Amino acid sequence: VTNNIAQVAYLNAKQHATPRIYFIGNFLRQNVVSFQRLSYAIDYWSGSRMEALFLEHEGYFGALGAFVLSNQQTGAQTSNPAEKPEKDETERPLEVVAGPKPSG
Repeated sequence: VTNNIAQVAYLNAKQHATPRIYFIGNFLRQNVVSFQRLSYAIDYWSGSRMEALFLEHEGYFGALGAFVLSNQQTGAQTSNPAEKPEKDETERPLEVVAGPKPSG
């Protein structure tokens, strides 16, 4: 499995012309064999032109990357929260419903 991950990472890095491949995520936590296999596979397939890098706080950065990616995909604003966006004319206030209206 680790060699497959390394090969997919290498092919993506080759396609995007980047010499460094960062591996993050909790699957690497305290797994020395995975570190060694990923490093060896990237070095082998790239002919020593690329390097595998591992972050110390991999779980945190994996979660942060997923958060940033989800904001980009949903179109969420990541700008300064103090800046108020222009009001959209099609915007309507939310109607609060507390329960069924009393009949009477």
